[in-house]
Amino acid sequence: MIYLDNASTTQVDTSVKNLIDKYLYENYGNAGSVHSFGAESKRAVDVARNQIATSLITSQENVIFTSCGSEANTLAIVGLANHLQSLNLNHIITTKYEHHSVLNAMKEMERRGFEVTYLDVPNGLVQFNDFVAAVRDDTGLVSIMYVNNELGTKNDIKPIYEFCKKREILFHSDCVQAIGTETIELGKTADMVSISGHKIHAPKGVGCLCTLYKDFLSNTIFGGQQEFGIRPGTENVASIVAFGQAMQNLSENKEQISTRIDVVSLGFGGRLLQLSEELGFKFECNTSTNRNTSKILSLRFNNIDAETLVIMLGERGVCVSAGSACSSHSSEPSHALKAIGLTDEQARSTIRVSFSEYNTVAEAHEAAEIVADCVSLLSSIGEEEV
Repeated sequence: MIYLDNASTTQVDTSVKNLIDKYLYENYGNAGSVHSFGAESKRAVDVARNQIATSLITSQENVIFTSCGSEANTLAIVGLANHLQSLNLNHIITTKYEHHSVLNAMKEMERRGFEVTYLDVPNGLVQFNDFVAAVRDDTGLVSIMYVNNELGTKNDIKPIYEFCKKREILFHSDCVQAIGTETIELGKTADMVSISGHKIHAPKGVGCLCTLYKDFLSNTIFGGQQEFGIRPGTENVASIVAFGQAMQNLSENKEQISTRIDVVSLGFGGRLLQLSEELGFKFECNTSTNRNTSKILSLRFNNIDAETLVIMLGERGVCVSAGSACSSHSSEPSHALKAIGLTDEQARSTIRVSFSEYNTVAEAHEAAEIVADCVSLLSSIGEEEV
């Protein structure tokens, strides 16, 4: 199998797996218990919190563990509702191609009386002038993702954040897809950052919100005093510890990881382009910008049904997706692809190919050959039907 769906989820690292086993089967105490068994779990959680804080160049008091990136996004946005309303800051800015967890949180904010501006994203990027034009005197929050999970485009969020700081507007960024390849520093990248473990070789079911302003947050889940009383619930110790180790691994090897992904991605794209010219089929990248992460390629094969192609590739041992995993069971075309101006037909002709440091150039070349073969076959069937 050649796994090229790493934007969806990643393989768990071996060093991380060993920690998961340890805290599931050996040191399995509740981190809230006062006995020595619980205290060991509490220490392990503290170590993980410090590992993540160190990676984001902040203090561990700013790290709030959640069950996933979606919960972190919800806490960052809906959790600010009471604070913003108390200051009569009833306007929020976001984009049209955010992750569903952000967009649905915005719908909840609208139900609570907030007005939300959804920025256009021509060519998959937020335009700074459009952002500035949208800011109002009552703007209290801006939430713009760093790297888009379907397109791979990287927003230039630094000037946006600097503008927000000057205007005392809180800035949140969904960095779930950025954490593997981009430099993220709390207080320089954003006031609040959401990340998720399973995108960086930790298990599913753990994420965190890193925030400079946790005192502004109100609970979105109710219970005990875990996670500073902001995110109650018994800590998922094994996954939290694994998350911390994965973040440390990433920090220590980030340059090597990024370089490897660059090489593999170029190998795939170059081989696919060569084969398209030899076999006479066409494909397009949905974004043509130098602000793309090489980790994610959004490729369109016009007049080819992406779901059919994904199924064929899966039968041949190549795993890719026809959009984000969170919306793969929806009959509606991708909102992110529609946001950049694609028609429904074009959106339904798009696959997402995404890489990790576990992929090799040989795999990339083989996958490109299989993709080319499947596309050629589907194209010939389409021509026969016409």
